[in-house]
Amino acid sequence: MNDLLMVYTSEGRWVARVANAGIEYAFRYLAEEPDFSGLCVRSLALAMRVSREQVIQSIAGNGIFDLPDGIPAERVVGELFDATQVLRVGGGPVFTTEAALAQDLDGAGEALLVALG
Repeated sequence: MNDLLMVYTSEGRWVARVANAGIEYAFRYLAEEPDFSGLCVRSLALAMRVSREQVIQSIAGNGIFDLPDGIPAERVVGELFDATQVLRVGGGPVFTTEAALAQDLDGAGEALLVALG
C-alpha cells in the first residue's frame, strides 16, 4: 500500500500525488484566475465530506482535475484514496487512518478543509 497522499502546490497550481507510485493529478488551473486551482482543492474537500459518489461527481462533472483523455473519475478516486492512509497537505500530515482514506473520506475531507484554512 502506498500510504501517503500528498496535496501541495507546484509551480503555482495544486497537485494531488500518491507517494512512490507515480500517480499525480493536477487540479484545474486558469492563468487569469490563479485562485481557481485552490478552489478546486476546496471543492474536493467538500465532496469528500459527503460521499465517494460526490467525489466522483466533482471530478467527472465539475472537472476539478486536468485529466488526460480517457481517464475515468472512478479510477482517479481509487488511485488517490483506496490505497492511501495518510493525507499530507503542504509540509506535514493532517489526517491518518488505520484503514484506507476511502474508508474515512469524511474525516479526511474535514482535515483537508481545516488545513486549507
